Amino acid sequence: MTHEESGFVRNLWNDHQQFMRNEIRHFGVSVSDVEDVLMDCFLNLIKVRATLIEMAPKELRAYISIAVRNHCQRWHYLHNRITFVPWNDDTVDAINRAQITEDDLIAKMDAEYQTALLLNNLSERDKLILFGHFLEWQTDEELAKSLRCKKNSVRSLLSRAKKNARAIITNGKGEDSNG
Repeated sequence: MTHEESGFVRNLWNDHQQFMRNEIRHFGVSVSDVEDVLMDCFLNLIKVRATLIEMAPKELRAYISIAVRNHCQRWHYLHNRITFVPWNDDTVDAINRAQITEDDLIAKMDAEYQTALLLNNLSERDKLILFGHFLEWQTDEELAKSLRCKKNSVRSLLSRAKKNARAIITNGKGEDSNG
């Protein structure tokens, strides 16, 4: 085990052992067996540490919740107790938080794709006016100066650039606005 992995395992124990213990008790494991089940769960998590290291904190908590639930269900089955351990609110909440993280990542990828699409397909004039207006907060006078046009033309050029940007995002290409 590398130094990084052993540090991860130490942090995994310090950060999640009480959560795991509470989950195990919630899932109906007898008080005398909680520590044994906890150790078994933890050893199973250590076996997949390479995967766990790559996870975001919210995903890690969801994974731990599911692993503990599955281990408790297996424990009950082996001890001829109940055969199904219901999902609890903490586990469902952890899974939902992990899903939100995944949805945020997808939205970020979509935004990055749309930005790249705009950068590759917008004319230089459209890029200049959109970036100047929305990112640099330039006034109409400043935009007119950088575009070398009249101040009165800036609003129509901005409107046309926004229209082209919308067309690129929805259709993949815009109309020429260099004229």
